[in-house]
Amino acid sequence: MGLSVSAATGIIVLAMVISVSFVGLTLAESFEKLRSSGEGRLSYLTDRQKTCIDIYDVNLTGKVLTVMVENCGSVTIDASEMSVLLDGVLVKPSGMKWNVSGRSTDLVLHGEILTIGIFGVVTMPSGIKVITGNGVVAYW
Repeated sequence: MGLSVSAATGIIVLAMVISVSFVGLTLAESFEKLRSSGEGRLSYLTDRQKTCIDIYDVNLTGKVLTVMVENCGSVTIDASEMSVLLDGVLVKPSGMKWNVSGRSTDLVLHGEILTIGIFGVVTMPSGIKVITGNGVVAYW
């Protein structure tokens, strides 16, 4: 009886060690995924905090509304990810054309002016809202 009890105890201890190692590996992998997702969220929040836009000027000439937006933050803004609302109505990208400080590009660096031309506007809107890709808003 002594040998069989020792063998059974050895098998049980070995099974416990293997089980604990699987649990440890699973926990380590889960912790790594949580840490990397937290870093992505921190990067997003930092970029959002450093983003600043200001509606510099608005003009209506004919049926083209020109909205000039200044990047007053330290983060480069992608103009193709921006949205414009006129009196609460989203303007479709096909109805807009933009340039940055006279250049045909999508990237708006710090201090540069983004000029957005919106076609088919008959009257001056009472409210204009420009939203960056990361959710920072400027009102006019």
